[in-house]
Amino acid sequence: MRILPILALLGAGCFDLELDFSSEGTSVTATARGDGTTEVRICAGPRDLLSCNDATGFTVSLGDQVVEDDAIAHQLFGGRLAIVHDDRPGATVVVTRDRDGAAMSAELPPPFAITSPADGAVLSRREGVRLRWSATRDEVLWLTSSTCGTTAGRTDDDAGTTLRGSELPEVTGGACDVELTVEHRRAGRVGRGFPDDSDIHGVQQRSVHVRLVP
Repeated sequence: MRILPILALLGAGCFDLELDFSSEGTSVTATARGDGTTEVRICAGPRDLLSCNDATGFTVSLGDQVVEDDAIAHQLFGGRLAIVHDDRPGATVVVTRDRDGAAMSAELPPPFAITSPADGAVLSRREGVRLRWSATRDEVLWLTSSTCGTTAGRTDDDAGTTLRGSELPEVTGGACDVELTVEHRRAGRVGRGFPDDSDIHGVQQRSVHVRLVP
């Protein structure tokens, strides 16, 4: 039941614009940031708005890298986190449920770069922010994160968008340091044994830091 549009999961190191209040399904996001590792975050069902089922065991693999359940960290609210030391473009992340072998998989999208704005740029909120990245056919989400506030959205443009002032955090104290994040997301395949509302996504994520002034 998708009923919360535009919610950012900052603490999870990823974000989603739709969040379930409750679900029997399992949700997995495999995120690469270009540093040689992939973070695989698992929220096993049944789950609700702020909690996952941490009693279920999983094994995560990517290429010849395998992370067994006892090496998958327990996070707040029942989430699980596996760090895989591989982020090759096109590599497939496989998440297998230990009790029955049910598996889901997702391919990492190609790496990309944010080409505008430049890291460290000073930008006017009134004029908006021209956000550009390497072209993609994957789903694109964007996020702004700062002590002044957080905003998020998705775009159908494959290579960029302009964030209007109303889509940016309010500037307080004359200036605000903002992290601009772009995700390219690719839906994967959910195998038999998982509820219909389960999902897995392979993600490439990149960020730049800018200073926002009125």
